[in-house]
Amino acid sequence: DYIAHDGLLQDRPGLLGFLISFILLGSFGMMALLTGVISESMFEKNRIRQEEMRKEHENLLEGIGGRAEDIYLSLASETGEARKNDLIKSAVPQIEEIFEEAGVDFTHGCLVELVELMDSNGDGRIDLAEFKKVVVTFAAGVKPLSIQ
Repeated sequence: DYIAHDGLLQDRPGLLGFLISFILLGSFGMMALLTGVISESMFEKNRIRQEEMRKEHENLLEGIGGRAEDIYLSLASETGEARKNDLIKSAVPQIEEIFEEAGVDFTHGCLVELVELMDSNGDGRIDLAEFKKVVVTFAAGVKPLSIQ
């Protein structure tokens, strides 16, 4: 049955040009469409992954804040405040343990400096809100020099 169509392209050079153009442009168009779909999919997956990472980070910080509150309450006096020296002696090793478990980058010196900065008015006492806020802020990546 191919014999009936033999010589069709030689007799009609315009048809030959049309077919070549159609195949080339169609191929480029399909490649562009496929590339666009793949790129869009990659961007969507990346956005979803970033959202999941943000939620995980928020949950981690909430957990650190809860554990910091427990540490503080175990050291606080009846007035609801803890002395700075008690925190340096007892809380810093516990905070180090929490940070190690959470994968927070820290040094012992930074944590001692952090406790020093918690006492913003210099009276030697630190309240729960100050303690929890500074520990969570440090865990979020803000270092003592930035907190001042």
